[in-house]
Amino acid sequence: MSRRVQFSDDGLRLVTGLGTQDDFYEFSTEDNSDIKRIDLNFSQNNWWTQLANNYESETDIAATMAYDGEMLDASVGVSFKGETSYERNPTEKKSFNIALDFEDSTQDLDGFNSLNLNCAWGDDTFMREVIYEHINQHYIPAASVNYVELYINDEYWGIYINSQQLDNNFIKEWFTSTNGSRWRAEPLYGRADHTYGTSGLTYRGDTLDDYTSYYTMKRYCWSDPWDDLINLCYALEYTSEASMEEDISEYLDVDRTLWFLAMENIFADEDGYINKGGGDYYLYWDDTTGLLTPLEYDGNSILVDTEVSTGGRSGGGPEGYFLEWSPFENADNRYRPLLYKLLNVPAIRQRYLAHMRTVLIEDFNETDMNAIIDAYASKIGPYIDADPKTFITDFDGAVESLKNAVTTRCTSLWSNAEFNVTGLTIFDVKWIVGTTVYATPISSDAIDEVIFNATVEDLENGGGVASVYAYLGEGIKSTYSMVQMFDDGTHKDGLAGDGVYGTVLDEKASSKRTRFYIEAIAGDSPGTRTYFPAGAAHDVYTFMVDE
Repeated sequence: MSRRVQFSDDGLRLVTGLGTQDDFYEFSTEDNSDIKRIDLNFSQNNWWTQLANNYESETDIAATMAYDGEMLDASVGVSFKGETSYERNPTEKKSFNIALDFEDSTQDLDGFNSLNLNCAWGDDTFMREVIYEHINQHYIPAASVNYVELYINDEYWGIYINSQQLDNNFIKEWFTSTNGSRWRAEPLYGRADHTYGTSGLTYRGDTLDDYTSYYTMKRYCWSDPWDDLINLCYALEYTSEASMEEDISEYLDVDRTLWFLAMENIFADEDGYINKGGGDYYLYWDDTTGLLTPLEYDGNSILVDTEVSTGGRSGGGPEGYFLEWSPFENADNRYRPLLYKLLNVPAIRQRYLAHMRTVLIEDFNETDMNAIIDAYASKIGPYIDADPKTFITDFDGAVESLKNAVTTRCTSLWSNAEFNVTGLTIFDVKWIVGTTVYATPISSDAIDEVIFNATVEDLENGGGVASVYAYLGEGIKSTYSMVQMFDDGTHKDGLAGDGVYGTVLDEKASSKRTRFYIEAIAGDSPGTRTYFPAGAAHDVYTFMVDE
């Protein structure tokens, strides 16, 4: 089980993302003890020129490094990183990549062999990426981020965002196996087809050469890894809407993909899949499930208008365009197949909307977001003031603008009639063995059947209850099967029509873990979905079957 997959305190639920940043990427708003110091020292007199000359080739130059006062044994490799933060940034506050294993392949810091120090160019709050990733971690695989102070040749270079590399360490945290394949979708800067989904999982042909310009293979563990990506692109292109929900699940982790799209849309990430159709995201093929999952990368450009004071980026729309995105932004664009082919399937569309509502209720609301913004601003404000390399001229004003952006985004989403719908209410979810709630079932005892019950009521929707399902999975990581639950008095559900729905687990695999969550579909015209736990399928109920 990965570090990010943990049991809830009561042991009844299995939650992905429950783990905290309590290691190398420790983050706290209680004090600033987590803001460590990094010292880089270059022996070359022309080190800055060398870094600039090596930018295109991404060639490292050597430096010695100390972390939190402790000198590393071997030299590290340093290079400039980023496109916007380098090309459009006229200041010395560039972003850096540090290869800790540059000279010694075994050298690392707490298991990490690469550091990304981001200057947050274009973000006068210096916290967009940090907030985005911290909240993303509640719902999807997302990088750990915190802050560090940087010194170069004993000169203070100010505060930096320390962002985790999406490498094997990252996969180990979020997935049960690292024996999969990983790609980076390339943005292809300067190409005329940059915004036309070139690396957005559009089908381009059947051969490897059709895809290698658009995706960079970072890691693979079997002989034909590209087949998995090509097969997904083909399936997205040619699977009919009628069979999409069932067929695409053979290639894509649909639920995780919907959470990924929901987070990008809610935070109006203009530098991600929805807006660009490629670049600034990764793909991971999980050998445990045989499914591909998109991974968010580079969250510096969330909650922005079309123009950003220091970044100078333009979104090609009117002011505030990104903040006014529809929940289905680009779902009519065939160059965004994850949107175009998934969100136009009614059942998948309703699951996506349910996930979006969960995020707005739990995290992305004015009260919670303003509290986070204020806490982070208090933490880093003094560092911004003391930063001799900073490009930020009005930190306090930028913080208020970020709060206003949250308000605008919340208002925009809740004003969408299709989004602003209340589903059914699910409660009192439990499994029963014999007469004991939450007991451990015994696989060999025929009497020891497992009964699933959930109470479902229509308190606000008005469409009544159309159907209720239990999604069942075996083991820590596997796909789910859907089993209908009934309120007819014959499925261990109590009395017919009492609002309690039931079903029975007929086959119990010895020494196997069962995972499950509940879906309730309203009888309204869109078939509004509700899930319990609301974070399904990364937050689910679980029990072990004994022999």
